[in-house]
Amino acid sequence: MKYSFIAIVFASFIFTGCLTKTLTITSTPSGALVSINDIEIGSTPVTTKWHGGGAYRFELKLKDYNTLTKVVNINPKWYGYPVIDMGADFMTTKKITDHKTLHFDMQKMQKVDLNKIKQQALNRKKMQ
Repeated sequence: MKYSFIAIVFASFIFTGCLTKTLTITSTPSGALVSINDIEIGSTPVTTKWHGGGAYRFELKLKDYNTLTKVVNINPKWYGYPVIDMGADFMTTKKITDHKTLHFDMQKMQKVDLNKIKQQALNRKKMQ
């Protein structure tokens, strides 16, 4: 009886599926450097693994574009929650993938005309 239980547990680890959680981040335009919770993961489009649901802080940086910072709450599918995910692994021999895609639109920086700003300052000074 003892050995049967051990054999069942061992077989369940060998023949069970695997739950993989992936996240793809894209941006317009592409090529933005992406950080999740202050950890750089690469340039868009980029795919990474993620661990569980919750709030994630995304920061995208690209030359000539405003830095974009956004907190996004990512919810896993029903089988992706702790404890349930272990059961989901045991329910099937197939690989289970929870894939999410997030897209961010970057805003181009506005060029500052220093001569125009200086002229406005001089005009205001003359009005005083």
